[in-house]
Amino acid sequence: MAERAILLVVAFLVAACGAPYGPDTGPPNRPTAALNAWKDFPAGAQPRPIVWLVNPGPANGFSTDGGKFAAICGRYAPADGFNPSNIPAASAAVTWPSGDRTSYPALSPRDAITGLSLLPGDQKNPQCNSVAPLRLTSARLGEAGIGTDRGNARVTAWIFTATGVIGELAYPALAPSAFWRGGMVKQGSSGGAIVSADGLVLTYAFVGAAPTGPCGADYVSSVAESVSAVAVAIKAIPHAAEGNVNCDAVGYPRTVDVHLASPLGGRVLLDSDGGALIACAAGPKLITPPGGRPPC
Repeated sequence: MAERAILLVVAFLVAACGAPYGPDTGPPNRPTAALNAWKDFPAGAQPRPIVWLVNPGPANGFSTDGGKFAAICGRYAPADGFNPSNIPAASAAVTWPSGDRTSYPALSPRDAITGLSLLPGDQKNPQCNSVAPLRLTSARLGEAGIGTDRGNARVTAWIFTATGVIGELAYPALAPSAFWRGGMVKQGSSGGAIVSADGLVLTYAFVGAAPTGPCGADYVSSVAESVSAVAVAIKAIPHAAEGNVNCDAVGYPRTVDVHLASPLGGRVLLDSDGGALIACAAGPKLITPPGGRPPC
């Protein structure tokens, strides 16, 4: 009787929990917590706030290590003889990948220097206190590209020359009110998507394991939606490998299709940690560079 009771308990556990050593092939938990920080985002606003992810660095880098460290630490100051104006530009605008153009309030070059100093960097590192500022020598009004959650946009920008920089530095000549939270926001660590024409399917791109072979993996996803944002979580289902297999640490472009309950529209696409991702309109060929971010 005791032996029969033990067998019944084992049978119950297997039925309730599945095979004791089988892979977990179910989707990941829905990333609902990722939506919290974006609950106030006005997805339907016209114009929609710019979700700013990337500011261009100098195209050719820095001519000195001091200049590079100053930029990392967010330390900028006008050089002797350069007195940047506090008068905003006459106008400022953004041109989107679609060709649409939106006007916004403008920013002065003096305020742009303040903005440069507030860009995400290593300002909290105590060693930055001893880093000499990068000296800006001139400013002119022009255009620059910035990375946003809707792809690369061309913006009216203040273009600075500086000692220690090869080329120029740029900062948008748009007032902080043009941007969600007044400036750059946390960017997702990987991922991005091409959005179907009806807005209901995301071809979500990322870098993962190989699609075939013993070192590969399949991927499953889950999605959480709100009126202001859509968060995606993915999970790897490793392929079964027999015996000892040596796998190279190589990333592969991968995608999964994520189906939404309602069109993405102006909502922000997020990863499972709440970082904003690029969402490209249907049309461009999906190319997944290192980091898994599709261009648009």
